[in-house]
Amino acid sequence: MNPEEEMMPPEAPVGAEGEASPDQVMEAQDEQMAAQAQAIMDSAPMPESPFTYKLIEKLHSTMGEFIKAVTGEDTLPEFVIPEGETKLDDKLPAEVLIPYVATMGFLSQIEEAQKHIVLPEDVVSDAQLRKAAANFGVLKKNKKLIAKIEEMTEPAQEEAPEAPEDMPEDEVQGAQSPGAATQQEEEMMEMM
Repeated sequence: MNPEEEMMPPEAPVGAEGEASPDQVMEAQDEQMAAQAQAIMDSAPMPESPFTYKLIEKLHSTMGEFIKAVTGEDTLPEFVIPEGETKLDDKLPAEVLIPYVATMGFLSQIEEAQKHIVLPEDVVSDAQLRKAAANFGVLKKNKKLIAKIEEMTEPAQEEAPEAPEDMPEDEVQGAQSPGAATQQEEEMMEMM
């Protein structure tokens, strides 16, 4: 399977009437998100020398504080250092890397955040872990940036057009908000 095929969404199974059931759609979205997560993990760089677990924990913690400052919620998956371990001679753990990639991808769209971005592929040493963690600390204190992110992520407050009464519910939702984020996009944002 080539990289383009890996990133393609799986086709939703079709129900008896030619339409996918909500459960089938959710399952297809879950499969697509799992495939994206696996692609992130597969493309992650190996460290130049073993990572220090305390620094991985620091990056996870400061990233979580930044995300909480923006969203008001603690949405990161839990990261626990394996008992008795001090070094990791492998890629960053998924519960750290995947939200980091998503957060950096989002921040790369914001001009004010550009100088504080450490690309995921550059995080290959303890020094880069320290830099990335420090940058989240700086970003968290930038009130203008936080306000801009909140503005970007707020749902549009526009009036939704009225749908005909005989239109199916799934079509009503699409007709009401053609430019709105899909449920999958919202779930990816929540992962951040």
